Amino acid sequence: MNGIIKEEFSWGDGQSTTITDGSLPSHLYCEQGTYTVTRTVYLEDGTITSHTYELDIEVYPTGEGYGCSEVKHKCYRFGRNATEGHGASELGGEFFPNQIPSINPLIIKDSNNIRRTILIDEYDRTFYELVTSIGPSGSGIDAIWRDKCDIAGDNGEPYECRIELRAIKGELEAYWIENISTNLYTEPVNEAFRNCNTYRYDEHGYPDELEVSISIKTEDNKKIPDVITRKIKLPKHEVTFDRKVEGHYLAPTVSWNVAPLIVKGLTYNVLRKNRLDNATAQVQSEQTSQDILADNKWWISRVEPLIRNRVTGEKLIFNDWEPDQGPDGKDSYGAIKIIDGQIDIPFDSFMLIWYKADETNFPYSLDELGRVGNWICGTTIAHQGDVLPIGSYFDIRLFDLNIFNQDNRYILEYYFEDVKYNHGDVLLPATI
Repeated sequence: MNGIIKEEFSWGDGQSTTITDGSLPSHLYCEQGTYTVTRTVYLEDGTITSHTYELDIEVYPTGEGYGCSEVKHKCYRFGRNATEGHGASELGGEFFPNQIPSINPLIIKDSNNIRRTILIDEYDRTFYELVTSIGPSGSGIDAIWRDKCDIAGDNGEPYECRIELRAIKGELEAYWIENISTNLYTEPVNEAFRNCNTYRYDEHGYPDELEVSISIKTEDNKKIPDVITRKIKLPKHEVTFDRKVEGHYLAPTVSWNVAPLIVKGLTYNVLRKNRLDNATAQVQSEQTSQDILADNKWWISRVEPLIRNRVTGEKLIFNDWEPDQGPDGKDSYGAIKIIDGQIDIPFDSFMLIWYKADETNFPYSLDELGRVGNWICGTTIAHQGDVLPIGSYFDIRLFDLNIFNQDNRYILEYYFEDVKYNHGDVLLPATI
């Protein structure tokens, strides 16, 4: 303690504290008033110093009109060495020593030796009992399901409850989900509430003022208007939401305005649809991609004894050609190498093509999808009368410009990855 042997604090109320290990002193005053505090410091060289302070301890009223923010808390810091300074100074702002936040109930026993749970409200500083069950016979304990009500359970505020449920989705992100019906199943919290002839519960055991609401939100955060029931249907004790709601996912929310209510379960009856959003949707199903890629007007591909347009069956004639190893990794030679001849483009079209870079003087500027070795895959706009010169080619497809374009980039990437990683087993003709 920098030469300090001990410290003595006389708190002015007949109590004192001696510190020998450098720890911080603390003291609790039980009554308000002005107290004279004396701090005496004993140093190793025999020096003894004393400082005297006056503290005003006040008790502030609580209740309505006296919120926590109106209580003027003060804290004083005592400097005890050269680095801390000397004497007392008031602390505030970020330096104010706040206690660790915690919530602890007070457990007491009443005159019947029955345990009671007591809480103090943070704002009005009033004690309340927490009661959520019926006590034993003669205890006088009834379940109370309102906040800050009187002893009879009247007045106060009802407990409003809400459950936000996990969203319902399809197997694929592109699927649409349509709600046919959503059913919530409930039961009274206590069978004794049925036909109990009290003003709090109806003949089925539910609170008189109960309203159960089911709403469903879609991915664009649009909330469908609530379905509200003021009478839970018997004998199944269910609430049904049967409005048509459609989206890529459906997120149900269940809420009710008063307690108590037990939720037993929730079931969904939905229709899943594999339907395209539009031509620029970011996610498509595999079947959709295959359908669009197959909708071409001119196509030559792998493994043909004769080079034919697979759409029309028309044979392509070259003066000289030979099979070549394609980019699909198959042992069979599914590509063609034109030695003498050319391919004539029959109409304006969107072209999807593979060609070998080191053997082909390709005449177009290509929007490249990727490469496998020396093979390049890409797309371009081809025009009637254009020609593909001598070189090596693999899986050439011509599409109508009004059907297929760069907006279908996600399908083109799906096609490229099938050839590169899956030998084209999904989108190319089977090998022989």
